[in-house]
Amino acid sequence: MAHEGEDGRARCPRLLLGAILLLGALLRVLALGAESLWSDEGFTWWWAQQPLVELWGANGRLETNPPLYYTLQHLWLVFGDSETALRSLPALFGIATIPLAYAAGRVVGGRRAGLLAALLLATSAVHVYYSQEARAYTLLTAAATLAVLGFLRFLATNDPPPATGGRQGLAAYALGTTAALYAHNTALFLPLIANLAALLWWVARARRERRFLLAWLLANLGPFLLWLGWLPVVLTQAGGAPTIAWLQQPALPSAVREALRLYSFRYLAAPWLDLAAPVALLAGWGVLAAPPRRRPLALVLLAFVAGVPALTYLAGLLGRPLWVERTLLWPLPLGLALLATGLLAVRPRGLGLVLLALLAVIQAGNLRGLHALPQKPPMRALAADLARDWRAGDGLLLLPQGIQFSAAYYLRRHGRMLEAVGLGEDPERLAPSPLVLAHPLRPPVGLPVVHASLATLDERLQRWERVWLLARRRDRLDPDGRVMAKLARFGPVARVQHYPPYLELILIDRARGP
Repeated sequence: MAHEGEDGRARCPRLLLGAILLLGALLRVLALGAESLWSDEGFTWWWAQQPLVELWGANGRLETNPPLYYTLQHLWLVFGDSETALRSLPALFGIATIPLAYAAGRVVGGRRAGLLAALLLATSAVHVYYSQEARAYTLLTAAATLAVLGFLRFLATNDPPPATGGRQGLAAYALGTTAALYAHNTALFLPLIANLAALLWWVARARRERRFLLAWLLANLGPFLLWLGWLPVVLTQAGGAPTIAWLQQPALPSAVREALRLYSFRYLAAPWLDLAAPVALLAGWGVLAAPPRRRPLALVLLAFVAGVPALTYLAGLLGRPLWVERTLLWPLPLGLALLATGLLAVRPRGLGLVLLALLAVIQAGNLRGLHALPQKPPMRALAADLARDWRAGDGLLLLPQGIQFSAAYYLRRHGRMLEAVGLGEDPERLAPSPLVLAHPLRPPVGLPVVHASLATLDERLQRWERVWLLARRRDRLDPDGRVMAKLARFGPVARVQHYPPYLELILIDRARGP
Protein backbone atom coordinates (compact mmCIF):
# COMPACT_ATOMS: atom_id res chain seq x y z
CA MET A 1 0.00 0.00 0.00
CA ALA A 2 2.88 2.35 0.73
CA HIS A 3 4.19 1.82 -2.76
CA GLU A 4 0.76 2.59 -4.21
CA GLY A 5 0.68 5.87 -2.27
CA GLU A 6 4.14 6.81 -3.50
CA ASP A 7 3.16 5.97 -7.07
CA GLY A 8 0.06 8.11 -6.72
CA ARG A 9 2.04 11.08 -5.39
CA ALA A 10 4.50 10.75 -8.28
CA ARG A 11 1.72 10.37 -10.84
CA CYS A 12 -0.19 13.47 -9.76
CA PRO A 13 2.48 16.02 -10.81
CA ARG A 14 2.86 14.25 -14.14
CA LEU A 15 -0.88 14.42 -14.75
CA LEU A 16 -0.98 18.09 -13.78
CA LEU A 17 1.98 18.86 -16.00
CA GLY A 18 0.27 17.03 -18.84
CA ALA A 19 -2.87 19.11 -18.35
CA ILE A 20 -0.81 22.32 -18.27
CA LEU A 21 1.02 21.25 -21.41
CA LEU A 22 -2.30 20.59 -23.15
CA LEU A 23 -3.60 24.00 -22.12
CA GLY A 24 -0.43 25.67 -23.40
CA ALA A 25 -0.65 23.78 -26.68
CA LEU A 26 -4.29 24.82 -27.18
CA LEU A 27 -3.47 28.47 -26.54
CA ARG A 28 -0.62 28.34 -29.05
CA VAL A 29 -2.54 26.66 -31.86
CA LEU A 30 -5.73 28.68 -31.30
CA ALA A 31 -6.18 31.00 -34.31
CA LEU A 32 -2.63 30.17 -35.42
CA GLY A 33 -3.25 31.31 -38.99
CA ALA A 34 -5.88 33.95 -38.29
CA GLU A 35 -3.68 37.02 -38.69
CA SER A 36 -1.65 37.96 -41.74
CA LEU A 37 2.08 37.43 -41.98
CA TRP A 38 3.86 40.68 -41.16
CA SER A 39 7.06 41.86 -42.86
CA ASP A 40 9.56 39.76 -40.92
CA GLU A 41 7.41 36.65 -41.29
CA GLY A 42 7.13 37.36 -45.00
CA PHE A 43 10.89 37.42 -45.19
CA THR A 44 11.04 34.11 -43.29
CA TRP A 45 8.71 32.60 -45.90
CA TRP A 46 10.89 33.81 -48.77
CA TRP A 47 14.31 33.16 -47.26
CA ALA A 48 13.41 29.67 -46.02
CA GLN A 49 12.69 28.66 -49.61
CA GLN A 50 16.30 29.25 -50.65
CA PRO A 51 18.72 26.32 -51.00
CA LEU A 52 20.54 25.36 -47.82
CA VAL A 53 23.86 26.34 -49.39
CA GLU A 54 22.43 29.84 -49.79
CA LEU A 55 21.23 30.01 -46.19
CA TRP A 56 24.66 29.09 -44.87
CA GLY A 57 26.68 30.86 -47.57
CA ALA A 58 27.96 34.37 -48.12
CA ASN A 59 24.52 35.87 -48.78
CA GLY A 60 23.16 34.26 -45.64
CA ARG A 61 25.73 36.17 -43.63
CA LEU A 62 24.11 39.43 -44.69
CA GLU A 63 21.02 38.48 -42.72
CA THR A 64 21.20 39.66 -39.12
CA ASN A 65 19.87 36.36 -37.76
CA PRO A 66 21.89 33.13 -37.89
CA PRO A 67 20.69 30.41 -40.27
CA LEU A 68 19.51 27.65 -37.91
CA TYR A 69 15.87 28.68 -37.72
CA TYR A 70 15.65 29.32 -41.46
CA THR A 71 17.16 25.88 -42.06
CA LEU A 72 14.55 24.21 -39.88
CA GLN A 73 11.81 26.26 -41.53
CA HIS A 74 13.19 25.21 -44.94
CA LEU A 75 12.74 21.57 -43.95
CA TRP A 76 9.34 22.35 -42.41
CA LEU A 77 8.04 23.61 -45.77
CA VAL A 78 7.21 20.01 -46.56
CA PHE A 79 3.99 20.78 -44.62
CA GLY A 80 3.20 23.75 -46.86
CA ASP A 81 3.62 27.51 -46.65
CA SER A 82 0.25 28.63 -45.34
CA GLU A 83 0.23 30.92 -42.32
CA THR A 84 -0.65 27.98 -40.10
CA ALA A 85 2.07 25.75 -41.54
CA LEU A 86 4.75 28.43 -41.22
CA ARG A 87 3.81 29.26 -37.64
CA SER A 88 3.37 25.69 -36.46
CA LEU A 89 7.15 25.25 -36.11
CA PRO A 90 7.64 28.11 -33.61
CA ALA A 91 4.44 26.95 -31.88
CA LEU A 92 6.06 23.55 -31.31
CA PHE A 93 9.15 25.20 -29.85
CA GLY A 94 6.90 27.27 -27.62
CA ILE A 95 5.03 24.20 -26.40
CA ALA A 96 8.31 22.34 -25.78
CA THR A 97 9.47 25.15 -23.48
CA ILE A 98 6.63 24.56 -21.01
CA PRO A 99 8.11 21.38 -19.46
CA LEU A 100 11.49 23.14 -19.42
CA ALA A 101 9.90 25.89 -17.31
CA TYR A 102 8.59 23.15 -15.00
CA ALA A 103 12.11 21.78 -14.66
CA ALA A 104 13.51 25.23 -13.87
CA GLY A 105 10.89 25.82 -11.19
CA ARG A 106 11.46 22.40 -9.70
CA VAL A 107 15.20 23.01 -9.44
CA VAL A 108 14.81 26.10 -7.27
CA GLY A 109 11.47 25.56 -5.53
CA GLY A 110 10.34 21.94 -5.80
CA ARG A 111 7.49 20.32 -7.71
CA ARG A 112 4.81 22.83 -6.79
CA ALA A 113 7.00 25.70 -7.97
CA GLY A 114 7.72 23.76 -11.15
CA LEU A 115 4.04 23.25 -11.88
CA LEU A 116 3.24 26.90 -11.20
CA ALA A 117 6.14 28.04 -13.42
CA ALA A 118 4.87 25.80 -16.21
CA LEU A 119 1.34 27.17 -15.78
CA LEU A 120 2.58 30.77 -15.84
CA LEU A 121 4.50 30.15 -19.06
CA ALA A 122 1.65 28.17 -20.63
CA THR A 123 -0.71 31.12 -20.05
CA SER A 124 1.84 33.87 -20.75
CA ALA A 125 0.29 36.04 -23.46
CA VAL A 126 3.66 37.33 -24.64
CA HIS A 127 5.00 33.79 -25.02
CA VAL A 128 1.81 32.77 -26.84
CA TYR A 129 2.30 35.72 -29.19
CA TYR A 130 5.85 34.75 -30.14
CA SER A 131 4.84 31.10 -30.39
CA GLN A 132 2.52 32.24 -33.19
CA GLU A 133 5.16 34.17 -35.11
CA ALA A 134 7.25 32.57 -37.85
CA ARG A 135 10.53 33.76 -36.40
CA ALA A 136 13.34 32.29 -34.31
CA TYR A 137 12.40 33.62 -30.86
CA THR A 138 10.78 30.51 -29.39
CA LEU A 139 13.62 28.38 -30.74
CA LEU A 140 16.04 30.69 -28.94
CA THR A 141 13.97 30.54 -25.74
CA ALA A 142 13.72 26.74 -25.76
CA ALA A 143 17.42 26.26 -26.54
CA ALA A 144 18.59 28.78 -23.93
CA THR A 145 16.32 27.31 -21.24
CA LEU A 146 17.67 23.83 -21.99
CA ALA A 147 21.23 25.16 -21.72
CA VAL A 148 20.59 26.85 -18.36
CA LEU A 149 18.90 23.73 -17.00
CA GLY A 150 21.90 21.66 -18.03
CA PHE A 151 24.17 24.18 -16.35
CA LEU A 152 22.12 24.01 -13.13
CA ARG A 153 22.23 20.22 -13.15
CA PHE A 154 26.01 20.29 -13.50
CA LEU A 155 26.29 22.72 -10.59
CA ALA A 156 23.88 20.71 -8.44
CA THR A 157 25.76 17.43 -8.96
CA ASN A 158 29.02 19.13 -8.03
CA ASP A 159 27.90 20.74 -4.81
CA PRO A 160 29.88 19.86 -2.76
CA PRO A 161 32.75 18.39 -4.82
CA PRO A 162 34.35 16.16 -5.88
CA ALA A 163 32.72 16.19 -9.32
CA THR A 164 31.10 12.80 -9.81
CA GLY A 165 28.17 13.60 -12.11
CA GLY A 166 26.59 16.15 -14.31
CA ARG A 167 27.63 14.73 -17.68
CA GLN A 168 24.05 14.84 -18.93
CA GLY A 169 23.77 18.39 -17.66
CA LEU A 170 26.91 19.42 -19.52
CA ALA A 171 25.64 17.75 -22.68
CA ALA A 172 22.34 19.65 -22.40
CA TYR A 173 24.25 22.88 -21.81
CA ALA A 174 26.46 22.33 -24.85
CA LEU A 175 23.54 21.38 -27.11
CA GLY A 176 21.31 24.22 -25.94
CA THR A 177 24.07 26.82 -26.14
CA THR A 178 25.04 25.81 -29.68
CA ALA A 179 21.43 25.90 -30.86
CA ALA A 180 20.85 29.26 -29.17
CA LEU A 181 23.95 30.82 -30.73
CA TYR A 182 22.80 29.75 -34.17
CA ALA A 183 19.24 30.91 -33.47
CA HIS A 184 19.98 34.53 -32.54
CA ASN A 185 23.09 36.63 -32.11
CA THR A 186 22.04 37.97 -28.71
CA ALA A 187 22.43 34.41 -27.38
CA LEU A 188 26.08 35.37 -26.94
CA PHE A 189 24.97 36.64 -23.53
CA LEU A 190 24.16 33.05 -22.51
CA PRO A 191 27.73 31.66 -22.36
CA LEU A 192 29.03 34.99 -21.03
CA ILE A 193 26.74 34.85 -18.00
CA ALA A 194 27.16 31.08 -17.58
CA ASN A 195 30.94 31.28 -17.57
CA LEU A 196 30.99 34.14 -15.07
CA ALA A 197 28.59 32.20 -12.82
CA ALA A 198 30.67 29.02 -13.19
CA LEU A 199 33.84 30.89 -12.24
CA LEU A 200 32.22 32.30 -9.11
CA TRP A 201 30.83 28.86 -8.25
CA TRP A 202 34.23 27.25 -8.75
CA VAL A 203 35.85 29.75 -6.37
CA ALA A 204 33.10 29.97 -3.75
CA ARG A 205 31.57 26.48 -3.67
CA ALA A 206 33.60 24.00 -5.70
CA ARG A 207 36.77 24.73 -3.69
CA ARG A 208 38.66 25.30 -6.93
CA GLU A 209 38.33 21.63 -7.79
CA ARG A 210 40.30 20.93 -10.98
CA ARG A 211 37.86 18.33 -12.28
CA PHE A 212 35.03 20.83 -12.03
CA LEU A 213 36.96 23.40 -14.03
CA LEU A 214 38.15 20.91 -16.64
CA ALA A 215 34.65 19.47 -17.17
CA TRP A 216 33.23 22.96 -17.57
CA LEU A 217 35.89 24.07 -20.03
CA LEU A 218 35.34 20.95 -22.13
CA ALA A 219 31.59 21.59 -22.17
CA ASN A 220 32.23 25.06 -23.59
CA LEU A 221 34.74 23.85 -26.15
CA GLY A 222 32.15 22.21 -28.41
CA PRO A 223 29.82 25.24 -28.71
CA PHE A 224 32.81 27.55 -29.14
CA LEU A 225 34.33 25.52 -31.98
CA LEU A 226 30.98 25.05 -33.71
CA TRP A 227 30.21 28.77 -33.44
CA LEU A 228 33.71 29.95 -34.36
CA GLY A 229 32.85 30.13 -38.05
CA TRP A 230 29.98 32.52 -37.31
CA LEU A 231 32.01 34.78 -35.02
CA PRO A 232 33.36 37.05 -37.83
CA VAL A 233 29.76 37.64 -38.96
CA VAL A 234 28.71 38.66 -35.46
CA LEU A 235 31.68 40.99 -35.12
CA THR A 236 30.88 42.62 -38.47
CA GLN A 237 27.23 43.06 -37.57
CA ALA A 238 28.18 44.46 -34.17
CA GLY A 239 29.63 47.40 -36.08
CA GLY A 240 26.20 48.35 -37.38
CA ALA A 241 24.18 46.04 -39.61
CA PRO A 242 21.96 48.18 -41.87
CA THR A 243 18.86 46.08 -41.32
CA ILE A 244 18.82 46.82 -37.58
CA ALA A 245 19.87 50.46 -37.82
CA TRP A 246 16.32 51.45 -36.83
CA LEU A 247 16.81 50.22 -33.26
CA GLN A 248 17.05 53.03 -30.71
CA GLN A 249 18.44 52.98 -27.19
CA PRO A 250 15.62 53.78 -24.73
CA ALA A 251 15.95 55.80 -21.56
CA LEU A 252 16.61 53.62 -18.53
CA PRO A 253 13.13 54.04 -16.91
CA SER A 254 11.43 53.07 -20.20
CA ALA A 255 13.75 50.10 -20.58
CA VAL A 256 13.01 48.83 -17.07
CA ARG A 257 9.30 49.20 -17.62
CA GLU A 258 9.42 47.33 -20.92
CA ALA A 259 11.44 44.49 -19.41
CA LEU A 260 8.99 44.13 -16.53
CA ARG A 261 5.99 44.08 -18.86
CA LEU A 262 7.16 40.78 -20.28
CA TYR A 263 6.34 39.01 -17.04
CA SER A 264 2.61 39.66 -16.95
CA PHE A 265 1.52 43.04 -18.22
CA ARG A 266 2.29 43.13 -21.93
CA TYR A 267 -1.30 43.60 -23.11
CA LEU A 268 -2.75 45.47 -20.14
CA ALA A 269 -2.95 49.21 -19.56
CA ALA A 270 -2.74 51.21 -16.35
CA PRO A 271 -3.35 50.67 -13.47
CA TRP A 272 -2.14 47.11 -14.03
CA LEU A 273 1.23 48.30 -15.23
CA ASP A 274 1.80 49.94 -11.84
CA LEU A 275 1.95 46.44 -10.33
CA ALA A 276 4.92 45.40 -12.46
CA ALA A 277 7.55 46.33 -9.87
CA PRO A 278 5.91 44.39 -6.99
CA VAL A 279 5.66 41.31 -9.22
CA ALA A 280 9.37 41.65 -10.00
CA LEU A 281 10.07 41.88 -6.26
CA LEU A 282 8.20 38.60 -5.80
CA ALA A 283 10.62 37.02 -8.28
CA GLY A 284 13.49 38.39 -6.22
CA TRP A 285 11.81 37.02 -3.12
CA GLY A 286 11.85 33.66 -4.87
CA VAL A 287 15.63 33.61 -4.52
CA LEU A 288 15.47 34.20 -0.78
CA ALA A 289 12.51 31.84 -0.37
CA ALA A 290 14.22 28.93 -2.07
CA PRO A 291 15.36 26.15 0.29
CA PRO A 292 18.87 26.88 1.59
CA ARG A 293 20.47 24.12 -0.48
CA ARG A 294 18.77 25.40 -3.64
CA ARG A 295 19.35 29.08 -3.00
CA PRO A 296 22.69 29.24 -4.86
CA LEU A 297 20.97 27.74 -7.91
CA ALA A 298 18.23 30.35 -7.61
CA LEU A 299 20.92 33.04 -7.62
CA VAL A 300 22.27 31.56 -10.84
CA LEU A 301 18.79 31.81 -12.39
CA LEU A 302 18.58 35.41 -11.23
CA ALA A 303 21.91 36.12 -12.93
CA PHE A 304 20.37 35.18 -16.28
CA VAL A 305 17.05 36.93 -15.66
CA ALA A 306 18.72 40.20 -14.67
CA GLY A 307 21.90 39.79 -16.70
CA VAL A 308 20.32 39.52 -20.14
CA PRO A 309 18.48 42.87 -20.01
CA ALA A 310 21.48 44.48 -18.30
CA LEU A 311 23.89 43.34 -21.02
CA THR A 312 21.40 44.25 -23.75
CA TYR A 313 21.12 47.75 -22.36
CA LEU A 314 24.89 48.00 -21.93
CA ALA A 315 25.38 47.05 -25.58
CA GLY A 316 23.28 50.07 -26.51
CA LEU A 317 25.37 52.35 -24.33
CA LEU A 318 28.46 51.04 -26.10
CA GLY A 319 27.04 51.95 -29.48
CA ARG A 320 25.09 48.88 -30.65
CA PRO A 321 21.40 49.28 -29.70
CA LEU A 322 19.72 45.88 -29.31
CA TRP A 323 16.87 46.80 -26.97
CA VAL A 324 13.64 45.44 -28.37
CA GLU A 325 11.11 43.19 -26.69
CA ARG A 326 11.94 40.05 -28.63
CA THR A 327 15.63 40.18 -27.67
CA LEU A 328 14.59 40.09 -24.01
CA LEU A 329 12.20 37.15 -24.33
CA TRP A 330 14.42 34.15 -23.79
CA PRO A 331 15.00 34.45 -19.98
CA LEU A 332 11.20 34.52 -19.46
CA PRO A 333 10.83 30.84 -18.35
CA LEU A 334 13.65 31.34 -15.83
CA GLY A 335 12.09 34.48 -14.42
CA LEU A 336 8.71 32.76 -14.11
CA ALA A 337 10.40 29.92 -12.19
CA LEU A 338 11.64 32.47 -9.64
CA LEU A 339 8.26 34.19 -9.58
CA ALA A 340 6.53 30.86 -8.88
CA THR A 341 8.96 30.10 -6.05
CA GLY A 342 8.37 33.52 -4.52
CA LEU A 343 4.58 33.28 -4.77
CA LEU A 344 4.44 29.90 -3.07
CA ALA A 345 6.63 31.17 -0.23
CA VAL A 346 4.43 34.16 0.65
CA ARG A 347 3.15 34.07 4.21
CA PRO A 348 0.55 34.10 5.58
CA ARG A 349 -0.85 31.53 3.20
CA GLY A 350 -4.05 33.52 2.73
CA LEU A 351 -2.07 36.43 1.29
CA GLY A 352 -0.31 34.04 -1.04
CA LEU A 353 -3.65 32.74 -2.30
CA VAL A 354 -4.85 36.31 -2.92
CA LEU A 355 -1.71 37.05 -4.94
CA LEU A 356 -2.15 33.85 -6.94
CA ALA A 357 -5.75 34.81 -7.70
CA LEU A 358 -4.65 38.30 -8.75
CA LEU A 359 -2.00 36.84 -11.02
CA ALA A 360 -4.59 34.51 -12.56
CA VAL A 361 -6.77 37.54 -13.36
CA ILE A 362 -3.77 39.32 -14.89
CA GLN A 363 -2.88 36.31 -17.03
CA ALA A 364 -6.45 35.98 -18.25
CA GLY A 365 -6.63 39.70 -18.96
CA ASN A 366 -3.43 39.54 -20.97
CA LEU A 367 -4.71 36.66 -23.06
CA ARG A 368 -7.94 38.52 -23.67
CA GLY A 369 -6.01 41.64 -24.63
CA LEU A 370 -3.85 39.64 -27.02
CA HIS A 371 -6.86 38.46 -29.00
CA ALA A 372 -9.05 41.56 -28.58
CA LEU A 373 -7.15 43.66 -31.13
CA PRO A 374 -5.12 42.74 -34.20
CA GLN A 375 -1.45 42.38 -33.37
CA LYS A 376 -0.17 42.15 -36.94
CA PRO A 377 -1.04 44.37 -39.92
CA PRO A 378 -3.75 42.84 -42.14
CA MET A 379 -1.72 42.48 -45.33
CA ARG A 380 -4.13 39.76 -46.47
CA ALA A 381 -7.03 42.23 -46.66
CA LEU A 382 -4.86 44.98 -48.16
CA ALA A 383 -3.57 42.70 -50.93
CA ALA A 384 -7.14 41.65 -51.76
CA ASP A 385 -8.22 45.30 -52.08
CA LEU A 386 -5.17 46.19 -54.16
CA ALA A 387 -5.65 43.23 -56.53
CA ARG A 388 -9.35 44.06 -56.95
CA ASP A 389 -8.83 47.73 -57.85
CA TRP A 390 -5.62 47.44 -59.88
CA ARG A 391 -5.69 48.77 -63.45
CA ALA A 392 -3.35 48.52 -66.38
CA GLY A 393 -0.90 51.41 -66.17
CA ASP A 394 -0.87 51.49 -62.35
CA GLY A 395 2.35 51.46 -60.37
CA LEU A 396 3.14 50.33 -56.84
CA LEU A 397 5.48 52.13 -54.44
CA LEU A 398 6.57 50.42 -51.23
CA LEU A 399 7.57 52.24 -48.04
CA PRO A 400 9.76 50.63 -46.82
CA GLN A 401 11.07 48.19 -49.40
CA GLY A 402 11.20 45.36 -46.85
CA ILE A 403 7.41 45.07 -46.96
CA GLN A 404 7.77 43.37 -50.34
CA PHE A 405 7.86 39.81 -49.04
CA SER A 406 4.53 39.80 -47.21
CA ALA A 407 2.94 41.77 -50.06
CA ALA A 408 4.17 39.22 -52.61
CA TYR A 409 2.96 36.38 -50.40
CA TYR A 410 -0.63 37.62 -50.48
CA LEU A 411 -0.81 39.07 -53.98
CA ARG A 412 0.03 35.66 -55.44
CA ARG A 413 -3.26 34.38 -53.99
CA HIS A 414 -5.02 36.74 -56.36
CA GLY A 415 -3.00 35.72 -59.38
CA ARG A 416 -0.78 38.81 -59.28
CA MET A 417 3.00 38.87 -59.30
CA LEU A 418 4.46 41.72 -57.26
CA GLU A 419 6.13 44.37 -59.42
CA ALA A 420 7.05 47.47 -57.45
CA VAL A 421 9.49 50.28 -56.70
CA GLY A 422 10.71 50.45 -53.13
CA LEU A 423 11.93 53.21 -50.83
CA GLY A 424 14.28 52.37 -47.98
CA GLU A 425 13.91 53.04 -44.26
CA ASP A 426 15.45 56.41 -45.15
CA PRO A 427 13.60 57.59 -48.29
CA GLU A 428 16.48 59.93 -49.17
CA ARG A 429 18.98 57.09 -49.40
CA LEU A 430 19.61 55.75 -52.89
CA ALA A 431 21.69 52.61 -52.41
CA PRO A 432 19.71 49.65 -51.03
CA SER A 433 21.17 47.57 -48.24
CA PRO A 434 23.23 44.50 -49.20
CA LEU A 435 20.46 42.40 -47.72
CA VAL A 436 17.94 43.70 -50.28
CA LEU A 437 20.36 43.02 -53.13
CA ALA A 438 21.09 39.51 -51.90
CA HIS A 439 17.45 38.54 -51.35
CA PRO A 440 15.48 39.66 -54.43
CA LEU A 441 12.06 38.34 -55.22
CA ARG A 442 11.89 35.99 -58.17
CA PRO A 443 9.04 34.73 -60.34
CA PRO A 444 6.45 33.34 -59.96
CA VAL A 445 5.75 35.32 -56.78
CA GLY A 446 7.33 38.58 -57.87
CA LEU A 447 10.00 40.49 -59.73
CA PRO A 448 13.04 42.03 -58.04
CA VAL A 449 11.84 45.24 -56.45
CA VAL A 450 13.52 48.30 -57.98
CA HIS A 451 15.05 50.52 -55.32
CA ALA A 452 14.68 54.28 -55.57
CA SER A 453 15.24 57.38 -53.48
CA LEU A 454 12.99 60.42 -53.47
CA ALA A 455 15.47 62.17 -55.76
CA THR A 456 15.31 59.40 -58.38
CA LEU A 457 11.58 58.70 -58.12
CA ASP A 458 10.33 61.17 -60.75
CA GLU A 459 11.33 59.03 -63.72
CA ARG A 460 9.42 56.07 -62.31
CA LEU A 461 6.32 58.12 -61.55
CA GLN A 462 6.09 59.41 -65.11
CA ARG A 463 5.56 55.87 -66.38
CA TRP A 464 2.34 55.40 -64.41
CA GLU A 465 -1.20 56.69 -64.73
CA ARG A 466 -1.91 56.02 -61.09
CA VAL A 467 0.42 55.14 -58.23
CA TRP A 468 -0.43 53.10 -55.16
CA LEU A 469 1.64 53.78 -52.03
CA LEU A 470 1.76 50.80 -49.68
CA ALA A 471 3.23 52.17 -46.45
CA ARG A 472 4.10 50.61 -43.11
CA ARG A 473 4.44 53.03 -40.19
CA ARG A 474 4.48 56.08 -42.46
CA ASP A 475 4.39 58.31 -39.37
CA ARG A 476 7.86 57.03 -38.45
CA LEU A 477 9.43 56.64 -41.87
CA ASP A 478 8.05 59.88 -43.33
CA PRO A 479 7.39 62.13 -40.32
CA ASP A 480 8.02 65.31 -42.33
CA GLY A 481 5.75 64.28 -45.19
CA ARG A 482 8.54 64.26 -47.79
CA VAL A 483 7.17 61.21 -49.58
CA MET A 484 3.64 62.59 -49.76
CA ALA A 485 4.96 65.97 -50.93
CA LYS A 486 6.76 64.24 -53.78
CA LEU A 487 3.62 62.31 -54.73
CA ALA A 488 1.49 65.47 -54.55
CA ARG A 489 3.40 66.78 -57.56
CA PHE A 490 2.32 63.67 -59.44
CA GLY A 491 -1.39 64.05 -58.75
CA PRO A 492 -4.08 64.35 -56.08
CA VAL A 493 -4.84 61.73 -53.48
CA ALA A 494 -7.82 59.70 -54.67
CA ARG A 495 -8.09 57.30 -51.74
CA VAL A 496 -6.56 56.63 -48.33
CA GLN A 497 -7.30 53.29 -46.73
CA HIS A 498 -6.00 52.43 -43.25
CA TYR A 499 -5.34 48.86 -42.14
CA PRO A 500 -4.72 48.93 -38.37
CA PRO A 501 -2.46 48.77 -36.59
CA TYR A 502 0.02 50.42 -38.98
CA LEU A 503 -0.57 49.77 -42.71
CA GLU A 504 -1.86 52.26 -45.27
CA LEU A 505 -2.81 52.01 -48.94
CA ILE A 506 -2.91 55.39 -50.69
CA LEU A 507 -3.95 55.94 -54.31
CA ILE A 508 -2.60 58.93 -56.26
CA ASP A 509 -4.40 59.52 -59.59
CA ARG A 510 -2.69 61.76 -62.13
CA ALA A 511 -5.74 61.75 -64.41
CA ARG A 512 -7.76 63.72 -61.85
CA GLY A 513 -5.52 66.74 -62.28
CA PRO A 514 -4.63 69.29 -59.62
